[in-house]
Amino acid sequence: MQLGRYPPESFFSSIDPLLTGLRDHLPAETFSADQLCGRLTEEWANKLGLPVATPVGFGAFDCHMGAVAANIKPGC
Repeated sequence: MQLGRYPPESFFSSIDPLLTGLRDHLPAETFSADQLCGRLTEEWANKLGLPVATPVGFGAFDCHMGAVAANIKPGC
């Protein structure tokens, strides 16, 4: 499987037949969590109590980000 794209349709349907067709509903582009998605607007900065223009990254699964933060290497 290559990075930067979704797995093939067969991957999703092999997990559960209910996932067949999921790719049809996903955006065409994929992004990694280290990329900047945007910055907080003044409205959201005020709501969250954060500085305006705070960087916002793309989302990821907590369990995967925890492994990255723990410096997990292949084979562990």
